[in-house]
Amino acid sequence: MSLEDQLIFLFSALGGVNGLFLSVYFAFFIKKRNETTYLLSALLFVISIRVTKSAFFFFYGGLSSSFIQIGLTACLLIGPFLYLHVRSTTDKKYSSWNGLIHILPIIIAMIIIGFTYSYQEHRNL
Repeated sequence: MSLEDQLIFLFSALGGVNGLFLSVYFAFFIKKRNETTYLLSALLFVISIRVTKSAFFFFYGGLSSSFIQIGLTACLLIGPFLYLHVRSTTDKKYSSWNGLIHILPIIIAMIIIGFTYSYQEHRNL
């Protein structure tokens, strides 16, 4: 691997790790915790999983297929968490129970599809 590839891998993996640290910070250590900070933490967590998976997959192709499947399923949660975070910051009447309508079906679908069509057995999908 050339020096340029190593630097690109370093910065992309560093971005993923920083996202993980920020998500833990917003979830547990910030003083003013509310639904908005929890949704921001969840959004940063799924984005950092996605970035970390992509960086490792691009530079080290022989990853475990379960790690790849976790990264691919995290992609499905980026949109709903972004929507819910923006809605919780802009809507004064936001209720976290309404957020379950957006998150719960995707999580159920991810579990069913993950067991039915696992990445190990169905790489072409």
